[in-house]
Amino acid sequence: MSKADKTPQKPDRAEMRTKVRAGYVQGTDLTIVAAGHGVPYATAVSWKRADKERGDDWDTARRARQMAGAGAQEMFGQILEEVGAQYISALDLVKKDEKMSPAVRGELLVKMVDGLSKAAKLAGLVSPEVNELATAMKVIRLQNEYIAEHHPEMRLPFVDMMSEFGIELPRLLGVQ
Repeated sequence: MSKADKTPQKPDRAEMRTKVRAGYVQGTDLTIVAAGHGVPYATAVSWKRADKERGDDWDTARRARQMAGAGAQEMFGQILEEVGAQYISALDLVKKDEKMSPAVRGELLVKMVDGLSKAAKLAGLVSPEVNELATAMKVIRLQNEYIAEHHPEMRLPFVDMMSEFGIELPRLLGVQ
């Protein structure tokens, strides 16, 4: 056996990059995974940044893996939580815009409640608790439609009140 056969082969740069990415996506801190493979931390950060620019976002892959590992119910809970956070942020912007007409504000709030209702319904396919939330939100949407048709003068106050109530609804139903 020659000396070359006994010397372990050093992994090439592409293989090392793949291993560092895999370790990071699986949940290991980038500092630790880089050191474990003998790669300088700055190099790992550079690889991560370059891959993101090419459309391979290591953080997105890591979150997707974490969500998949948590199971469907947990994943939909996380998605619904994110949708809820976006809803609250958008609601704050709509409320603070003093130049927005009441009609436009009402329409935006209705669309926001509808979007949140649809997200809750999707998540409810996996979780009975979230399904209860979706049903409650559907009732609010139906009430809004009824008020718009039969008592249009009460629509904006109703939408304002229900938008705030919608934030509390998951907590009241024990879905958070």
